[in-house]
Amino acid sequence: MKVRIPFKRIFLLWLAVFVIGGGLLFLCSWSFFVNQKWTFLQPCLIGAYVLFMGVILLLSSLTQYYEITKDALISVKFGKKMYFRYAEIIYIDEKQSEKSKVLTFVTQFGHVIYLNFDKEGKIYETVKSKCKNLLPFEQIKKKYPNIKI
Repeated sequence: MKVRIPFKRIFLLWLAVFVIGGGLLFLCSWSFFVNQKWTFLQPCLIGAYVLFMGVILLLSSLTQYYEITKDALISVKFGKKMYFRYAEIIYIDEKQSEKSKVLTFVTQFGHVIYLNFDKEGKIYETVKSKCKNLLPFEQIKKKYPNIKI
């Protein structure tokens, strides 16, 4: 079953990237924007940047979703599939996940994974119900002392 990420979450993420990237672009080309008389080139550069970020936002919202299967949660981003088998998930941070609406879990390899919730929270409920190898937080910290959750 395909589950889409809400557009608002994707938009807020790309808005932050847009603002930071625009600030860096402006700082790198300070003399191009500030010390010269504006010609046709400056608005064209700004327009190209806005258009490029709009296309990235559109592609991101269309190609980012989750697939829920009987043995794994599959995260698809720009066509790249990442498989998270329920048997490999050993810890779910329920408190943080419910608070921030970002599914936070640890795999048996010591990787901390963050996945945005869908609108109804189906991925959270599915992962919570299908993961049978969950360990307490104290055991996770002993096994992987360097991870930060």
